Formats: sequence, C-alpha cells, structure tokens
Amino acid sequence: MNKSLKVATLFVLLGLTLAWFGFMIANFLGILEGPRYIEPNTYEVGSQALTKGSTYVFLAALVALAGFSGLAYRKADYAV
Repeated sequence: MNKSLKVATLFVLLGLTLAWFGFMIANFLGILEGPRYIEPNTYEVGSQALTKGSTYVFLAALVALAGFSGLAYRKADYAV
C-alpha cells in the first residue's frame, strides 16, 4: 500500500475518532445542561435556552470529521 494512501486512511480514522469523542462529550454535557426542576415552574440549575453549549460541541465534532475526511480525500486523490 502506498504511503500516501496509508496517511489518507489515518486521516479518516483520526476524524472518526475525534468525532466520536466529540459526540460523547456533547452527550455528557447535554445531560448536565438540562434544568432540574424542584417545584412546578421553578428549576434549580441548568438552562432552558434553545441552543446550548453541547450543540456547538456536536458541530465542532462534525467539522473535525469533515475536515479530516477532506484532507484524506486530497491526499488519496494525489496518490491515484
């Protein structure tokens, strides 16, 4: 196997790994961000905002996957 194809495969696997870790972190943050209700219509901590921090972590994970996949495509395209 050509070295540039190995590097392209490595880029794809690295992007998938970063995306997986990003999704796990975003899911964990999503659990912590939800409001904890102590009485009806009153909550202790958390946020009722539409867009929370975990949304941006999901987006960053998708960007990492897309970026590394694009690098892998570029590397493999020059090899063939």
